[in-house]
Amino acid sequence: MFIGKQCGSWKDKTLIIPAVSVGNVGQLAVDVIISTLNAKRIGYIYTNCILPVVGNDPYASKVTDSSCLLMTACEVFEDEQNDLVIMQQRAPFAKGKSQEYREWLLNWIKDIGFKDVIILTSCHSHMRIDQQLFGTQLRHVTSSTFPKEHKEKIMTDLNWKELEEIPPEAGLDHEQSHNYMPGAGIAKKLYESMSQENISALCVLTFCSEGDNVQDAIRLATHLNTWKNLIKDKESAWKIPVSWRLFYGSKSDQTLFQ
Repeated sequence: MFIGKQCGSWKDKTLIIPAVSVGNVGQLAVDVIISTLNAKRIGYIYTNCILPVVGNDPYASKVTDSSCLLMTACEVFEDEQNDLVIMQQRAPFAKGKSQEYREWLLNWIKDIGFKDVIILTSCHSHMRIDQQLFGTQLRHVTSSTFPKEHKEKIMTDLNWKELEEIPPEAGLDHEQSHNYMPGAGIAKKLYESMSQENISALCVLTFCSEGDNVQDAIRLATHLNTWKNLIKDKESAWKIPVSWRLFYGSKSDQTLFQ
């Protein structure tokens, strides 16, 4: 369940959510969006579907920040200026609980009545088809009720590339062409469920491999920014969260080698 303060009506707001996926690219992209927009944390998701985790505030203004804020496994932020509600999931699903969480999330989105939903995720680069090997590694798919004018803008004006469908002869046990999103977590089933429920949804993804996926996340966020204009000053850059300095742990005590 969502625990926190719902600031007025969210029916005119866009919800951005990451899908836990290969390289955690969606979550990293959401990190830079929250950090750059200085979005306000307004609540968290309490559920047994996500493994519990607690830690220091990942968006502290500096390393020495002593505000003593804690983060939890799944939190909700709001950016009123851009009419955004942003969810950040920091832990994987408990075993066998991803479907239950997806169903809860879908019902929560329906109850709130968000204007539209944006899912950020990633797919395994080693499972691309021939058409995906060259050129941009960014793709998108939309629900059946995604506004036509938005679709035309991102496809025609911004030249976004739609995710290619896999033909039935690809040997994946499907009788018709379909979207294939290996490694994307709950993203595919979530946006398909939204399409069935007439929820306007856009899924933006990038192909990548496990490793240092910072640049993949920056590219994904920048790609979304070409449409949503989250960074309005073209000379500005994404604000990297201070927590990213500890991706590979803290430095070892050098006296160990003396």
